[in-house]
Parts: sequence; structure tokens; C-alpha cells
Amino acid sequence: MASLSELPRQPREPASGLQSVVATSLAGANRILDLPLLAQLRAYREVASVSLAEAFLITQRNAAIRWIERSTNGELRGRVRALASCSFVATQAVSHISPSNRTQPSSVVMTKTTNGFVVNGKAAWVTGFKRADYFTVGVELEDGSQSVVLLPKTRQGVSTGEHSSLEVLIDSETGWLCLDNVLVHEDEILLEPERHIITHQQGRLARPYPALHTSALALGHAIACLRAVDAHGGSISIQEHSAKLRARIEEIGEAIESLACESS
Repeated sequence: MASLSELPRQPREPASGLQSVVATSLAGANRILDLPLLAQLRAYREVASVSLAEAFLITQRNAAIRWIERSTNGELRGRVRALASCSFVATQAVSHISPSNRTQPSSVVMTKTTNGFVVNGKAAWVTGFKRADYFTVGVELEDGSQSVVLLPKTRQGVSTGEHSSLEVLIDSETGWLCLDNVLVHEDEILLEPERHIITHQQGRLARPYPALHTSALALGHAIACLRAVDAHGGSISIQEHSAKLRARIEEIGEAIESLACESS
């Protein structure tokens, strides 16, 4: 199986610090898992400022590992880090049950049968689908509650497909996950069903997961765009506009870090 270091990428300036480790090895991606939230956001932002596609791959892979580590299945929790040390392992397919999609019927539904459970549907924007051995998939049950299940790529009824020719989607292997009467065993249900499982509660605050990580990637990509503008020079008006944007990005970065401190 290919490692993160084998991702196709355009030539870029050498990265520094934690970013350089993450950009070239699975060990670096695993290091991020153990960082406190603020340090995670800074690492993901730096990776995105070098390669947005690689940042997509790392964040979605690490999010899948987090779902497994939250599992009630002790055997899975014990094995996931050993697997993660030597392979990409898994990616997540949960955007269809995110808070922004709650007004729409779920595109992936799980129903109970005499043999266990069966999942049907189609999940979009699944990153790293070509190299993942497993998918952590958000599902909606008949009573409207949600859960996350772990499905091997080799399971009968599991198939994948590419989205479009957009470069970042190709580089990050982002596509569709199609599920056609896929059998799910009891021990593959990672979490007990909840009404809104993708939102986690902290005291009185309900925080969508992982909104800050997504913001960190957007910020990193914005920084990369400004670097490209600066590298090509331009008129005084362009340089002035670039400086204003850079100041605004710094303000947004401070706001994100402030939210991260509140969440910790």
C-alpha cells in the first residue's frame, strides 16, 4: 500500500519543523494524533500551506482513526494504532450526516435484518478512497438516530468512484463511496446510535466536529495563495492588497486559535 510520501505533488519549497515530518511520512501523521488541539491546528495549517491535497488526506485519515478510537469495541481500539504505524488504514465518509446536511434525508441508511444490519446509499467527498483499507461510514437508522460503522473495502457491495477532473480531488483521491446491500456485523458498529453523532458536547456548548480543522486547512491554503502572489511580484496595488489579505488571515488565525483554546 502506498504511503503518504508517495503522493504525487508539484515541486514546492521545503517545509520546516513538524510540517516536514508530516509531509513525508506516516509517522508524522501519527504524531499529529497525539498533539493537543491547538498544536494539531497549527500542524494541519502548515501542511495545507504546502499541499492542500496532502492535508486533505492526512486529516481524513486521522479523523477515521479517531472514530475507531472512540469505538466501544476494545479489540479495534487496541489494534488501530499498530495498523496506523505501517499503513494508511482508513478514511472517513461522514459528510452526509454533518450538521449542514440535517435538513436533508441521509444518503446512507442502515436497516436491521435477521442476519445483522445492511447499509445502502452513496457517500460523497471521500478522501483517500484508493489507498484506504477501511471506511468509517456515517449511517442513519430507521428511527432517525445516527452511528458510525467500520467497513472493509473488500466487503461485498462496497465500491468507489472518482468525482471529477479537479486537480486537488485527483491528488487527494477524493471520490464516491457506494454501498449496495452491504452487510454490517454487530462488532463493526463503532458507536452507540445518537441523534446527532457528529456533533460533540462540551459543557453547554455543542460543537460541530471537526470545524476548526477544516478552518485550519482553508487558512493554510490561503497562505499558500498569497505566497504565490508575492513570488510573482506585481503592481504596487496588488502588493498592497496582498498585505491587507495577509493581515486579515493573521486575524482569522488568531480567532481560530482562540476557539481552540476554549475547546481544550
